[in-house]
Amino acid sequence: MHARMFKATVYEIFRLTGVGNHDIDWRIASGEGRPVLIEVKSRFKDLLEMLNQIEEGEYNPDGTAPAPKHDVSFLFRSIEQKYPQSDPTLQLQGAWIATYVQQEETELSLAFAALDGLKVHFVILGDWEPGIKLLTRRDEDYQFLISLFREETSDRFHFSRESAAAINK
Repeated sequence: MHARMFKATVYEIFRLTGVGNHDIDWRIASGEGRPVLIEVKSRFKDLLEMLNQIEEGEYNPDGTAPAPKHDVSFLFRSIEQKYPQSDPTLQLQGAWIATYVQQEETELSLAFAALDGLKVHFVILGDWEPGIKLLTRRDEDYQFLISLFREETSDRFHFSRESAAAINK
């Protein structure tokens, strides 16, 4: 998360205990009274796997690094178990994940859809720079979160295998 988001909202830093005594990292109080709970993750396993591919001599035909070959659902590991089921109109629950490798768009959407929708309402891929990839289950939550964080969406966190395959032919 980058510092400019905090100009948009009142936030609290404390350890909130979720399901099974698991801590949740952030609770943000929105202006409309609906709290937003956020589990913050940094995922670099996919970066290490891609570096291993490069070390083994795997490159795209144009000489660029290969598209990652990994299980995108790894990004979401351990998020579901932290949250109880919750009505998103009363409390939003999700994750902010820093990932160092672009994720394949279709695989990312499918992995998000496979999560329990009553526990995980949104996922943000982001870092310290402006621009995020936001996945939500409801359009109104998408608009709410974009406004709350005063963010814009960015394509730098995802790619399409189909587009990449067409370019690299």
